[in-house]
Amino acid sequence: MPPPYIPPEVTDDIISAVAVDECSQRRAHTLAMCALVCRDWLPRSRAKLFEYICIEDQRSYDLLVQRIARSETMVQYLTSVTTLHIDDSHVEHSLSSAVRLFFVEFTGKLPGLRDLLLDGIYWTHQRPSVKWPLLLSQFRTITSLRLWSCRFSSFNDVRRMLTALPLLSILDIAYLEWPAVSQLHLQTTPRSRTYWPELHTLYIEYSMTLWQCAETFLKWITPALGGSAVKELTFHFYGLHTP
Repeated sequence: MPPPYIPPEVTDDIISAVAVDECSQRRAHTLAMCALVCRDWLPRSRAKLFEYICIEDQRSYDLLVQRIARSETMVQYLTSVTTLHIDDSHVEHSLSSAVRLFFVEFTGKLPGLRDLLLDGIYWTHQRPSVKWPLLLSQFRTITSLRLWSCRFSSFNDVRRMLTALPLLSILDIAYLEWPAVSQLHLQTTPRSRTYWPELHTLYIEYSMTLWQCAETFLKWITPALGGSAVKELTFHFYGLHTP
């Protein structure tokens, strides 16, 4: 008796459902196993596998570049990427030096990217350049940006990076820092324009140890929100001493 026939559209729906609400590690393992079942399962399994990419070290970055981005047969799957997580929250911050290269290497290759999470990136590892924060403008499809515990050479780099993404609907800022300088030297008053007309969720988190950075950011972001449709605003500030 021949094995039962299952239409491809049914197996595609099953594979898509498998990946829902799983942690990234289990999700990747499940989809990798699905890809090995048979040839018919490979396209959807591989496409779903590429929806979420997490780069945690130099090796994972090098593999992504060499085996995917520069491969004529594999580069097509980068169009499936919707979420990118670059995690350099390790003590040595060895990945930070490659982050700017990422935005150059992958320009035009991630047309479906919507959610970008940068965790622990030390942008101070880059050579000073006025243009590097604007590299993010090549990924204008991003609607959700999360910057956690990143270090910048100046507040102006933060400002340029954020204003390079006009389609933001979700912005999550936590513990960003840069060298403290006199407020007189900072351009904290934005021009009269709407930077993020679709922004509806804003989350800001800081601690008392970074109060100067928090103050600078709030002085800039408050008028910059003019014209934005923010409906959900969350601000956490830890370490305040109450009498």
